Amino acid sequence: MSKIFRLLPLMVLLILAGAISTNADEVGGIIGSDTTWNLSKSPYTITSEIQIDRGITLSIEPGVTINGKGHRILVFGNLKAIGTEGSTIKFYDTNIVPADDSSGNNHLIQITFSYFKRGSIYQSMNHPYGNLILKNSKIENVN
Repeated sequence: MSKIFRLLPLMVLLILAGAISTNADEVGGIIGSDTTWNLSKSPYTITSEIQIDRGITLSIEPGVTINGKGHRILVFGNLKAIGTEGSTIKFYDTNIVPADDSSGNNHLIQITFSYFKRGSIYQSMNHPYGNLILKNSKIENVN
């Protein structure tokens, strides 16, 4: 019986540790339907190149953190990262690239109240088509 009481604090600790979640979400690949990256699942870690398909929108909520790990977000559709003054979106080591799409399907990259550190914004591949709207954002060490 005394063994159980000695192990009880350890068991409680293990149960509590299992209940604590980092809420981190790993993302990569083709986004083929309208998608929202929610603050509740932040931070998002990009594990491979992301492609936002034509006619599709990736929306990023205020306060979300993206750890790009040097990977690209290739935008054929729309990227809307709309933060707020009190809740910026943070991009670390992320490369946002407009797709080389001469088919007439123009993309939109809209970024407001965001913070960028390392990586690139609107890094042209060859002949990008579409629009970039960048407002009220801080940029550090970006190509």
